[in-house]
Amino acid sequence: MTDRGRVARHVHPTQDDPVVAALSEGVGGPVGPRAARSRWWNPTAVVLLLAALTFALGTLQKAPCAADAWADGETRYSAMCYSDLPYLYTGRGFVEHEWPYSDDAGVRDRFEAMEYPVGISYWAWATSWATHAVVGFPDLAPRYATPADELFGQPEVAREVVVFTVVNALGLALLTLAAAWFLTRANPGRPWDAAVLAASPALALTGLVNWDLLAVALVAAALWSWSRGRPLLTGVLLGLGTAAKLYPGLLLGPALVLLVRARRWRDAGLVVAGRPARGCWPTPRRTSPGRRPGASSGGSTPSGAPTSARCGRWSPRSVT
Repeated sequence: MTDRGRVARHVHPTQDDPVVAALSEGVGGPVGPRAARSRWWNPTAVVLLLAALTFALGTLQKAPCAADAWADGETRYSAMCYSDLPYLYTGRGFVEHEWPYSDDAGVRDRFEAMEYPVGISYWAWATSWATHAVVGFPDLAPRYATPADELFGQPEVAREVVVFTVVNALGLALLTLAAAWFLTRANPGRPWDAAVLAASPALALTGLVNWDLLAVALVAAALWSWSRGRPLLTGVLLGLGTAAKLYPGLLLGPALVLLVRARRWRDAGLVVAGRPARGCWPTPRRTSPGRRPGASSGGSTPSGAPTSARCGRWSPRSVT
């Protein structure tokens, strides 16, 4: 194929995705072979714009619940604006900025341990810190004397719940754009394939339900790295993806099959060597100011909680 043919294939959605080609009819149809080219208005830019608009629609769709800080138990279902984020903010101790894997007996008696893999848990903890910074680091002492199941309805906490969701929405929006960019670059000959993610209704409806987009972005980055012939980086990204969700680790099998069939033994070893980066990072014990370590009984770890709070490992039951 000539260079001109490659360029034509690069910009023509009709040769990449018939669905995208059909949708393009609404804005004038596919680009013609004699159309002038734009330096900025290219498939990557279009896909990024689609991803931004889709995520923005999903954020707007959560507005009915955000109006009352997710307190109305009917609206979250009738308006389909449910999200785990507001409820986990108080339910897992982020409202008091507790470490998600704290082994403090008082914390564990008061809050359930975070049931998600370490990648998501660390993300949630970091965004809770950012939330406290945005609202001016509230005084946590009065909260320690309040039953945990009564924190959600307090006005100050309700405001934090909304801020926490907004902070996460901003971060997840950046992850969405990163995923879209990586997918357009993973196969330069078929950049429009990334529109399947960018314009997906599932992205709009579920992008803010949880933190799954962290794993999506890492998988997209792993696919880009694989297409660039970087097996070690691919293994690292798959490992980090597995630290957020289980399914990125399943991609290791197909990658090894392809490398073994091609007798690329060194690359296979590099992929496997990179995957342990899924991470066993140290998680120091944290005791909140004003609370005595082990002040409450019942410090046993709940079922499905991390098997090693200090190392950030989790049991298969805790992976969702």
